[in-house]
Amino acid sequence: MSEWRWSDPGWRERVGVDPQALIREALRRAVDIRDQGSEGTGRAVFLVDVLNALCDAMEIEVGDLWAV
Repeated sequence: MSEWRWSDPGWRERVGVDPQALIREALRRAVDIRDQGSEGTGRAVFLVDVLNALCDAMEIEVGDLWAV
């Protein structure tokens, strides 16, 4: 496996729809954002994409995220 990059456009093909793989990808991205500080704006968009894919894989409606 090649080195992980935040800007990898092929992350969906690499990760697939496996919830565990998506969680690992989201954690990698969260750590990357933490390490980049306020310079991680573009990185945050990728993290949201990964989290949306995780919701799809787990059949969680995004609207349910705001329900208490």
